[in-house]
Amino acid sequence: MGEYNASGFFIKDIMFDRFLLGKFSLTDKDKLDPSSIEKVIFNPPATIVLFKDGSKTVVKTTKGDKFDHELGFLYAMAKHIFPRRNQFKKFIEKWKEESKKEKE
Repeated sequence: MGEYNASGFFIKDIMFDRFLLGKFSLTDKDKLDPSSIEKVIFNPPATIVLFKDGSKTVVKTTKGDKFDHELGFLYAMAKHIFPRRNQFKKFIEKWKEESKKEKE
């Protein structure tokens, strides 16, 4: 019912079911695999994640925010998985609605 990726993380197969969000679908397992990361650079206020496929993701804290290594990495990975903010928002909204239904 699941698999272990190269880094030994257990990932449920259902995570990779096709989530249709407009023209976007989340089906690329490689984007969720930590072993696809070449290097992570923390250079406040920026966090830069370099991937083995040659791509990179850069996120920065906004003025007045405290730099946080963990949040920077998480935001960079979210940006890598969902290149457009709208895709991320639709994905979150879908699961917020599901959660509301379960509570009712």
